[in-house]
Amino acid sequence: MKISKGDREAVDERLGEVKQSEFAWNKVKEAIPTVPLGTNSILKGAWRELAALNPPPDAVVMTVRALQLILCLTPTSTSWEDGIEMMKSPVFLPQMTMLPLGQIKSKQAKTIRDILRDPRMDLKKIRETSVAAGELARIVFGVGEHLDLRG
Repeated sequence: MKISKGDREAVDERLGEVKQSEFAWNKVKEAIPTVPLGTNSILKGAWRELAALNPPPDAVVMTVRALQLILCLTPTSTSWEDGIEMMKSPVFLPQMTMLPLGQIKSKQAKTIRDILRDPRMDLKKIRETSVAAGELARIVFGVGEHLDLRG
C-alpha cells in the first residue's frame, strides 16, 4: 500500500504533537512530589510555611487556585484558607500523584491558562517567596504546558 506525501506529512505532524505532549507530561510528572501516599507528615513544614504567608502574595494565591482547577475541585469559596485546607487534606497527595488532566474541562483549562499568563505568575519570584509554593507552581506551569499542547 502506497501512502501519499500529504498523508505521510499529516502522520509526521501528529507524531510530533504526541511527542511534545509526552514531553510536557514528563515535565509534570517530574514536578509532582515523590512522597509515598498517605505520608502528609513530610509536608507539614510546607503547609506551615504556606499558612504563615499572611497575607500571601497574589501569585501564591493564584497558584493554589490553579491547583484547585487542575484537581477538578469546584470549591464554594476560593479563599486562601480553603486552599490551605485543600492541601492539608489526606487525599491531596494522592490527588497530586494522579492528576486528572483528561478531566479538565475547556473552561477550567482557559482559566488555568489565564492565571499562568498573568504577569504576577513569575516562577522565580514565587520560589523566593516560598519553597512549597514554588514547587506547587512548578506543577501548575507543567500542567499549563500540557494544556497548551492539548489545545
